[in-house]
Amino acid sequence: DRRPIDPPPVIQLVEHNPLDPMSQQYTISPAYFMQVQLLDASGENVILQLKGHKATAMAGSMVSPLHPLRDTSSVHGAYFVFSDLSVRMEGSFRLRFDLFEIAG
Repeated sequence: DRRPIDPPPVIQLVEHNPLDPMSQQYTISPAYFMQVQLLDASGENVILQLKGHKATAMAGSMVSPLHPLRDTSSVHGAYFVFSDLSVRMEGSFRLRFDLFEIAG
């Protein structure tokens, strides 16, 4: 039983200094990705419902790479899109989004 999260979360990564040309490099960097986790309604505890070695509280794509896209004003931006995300339990929850950078 899947309850889709609607509308799907879209997270925009906003640059700190738009006048610095180096700060805009992140919008095309493949080194960034974002992960989502399901939290209880208070936002304090991660909900992990396990069945064997598989987490079953959520379904779908829980990790998103950075997508260089344009917004509704045709301005370039960096976005993380979670278009296929569902919760498999009834209740009230919060989502936590964690940003990672692969450094090498």
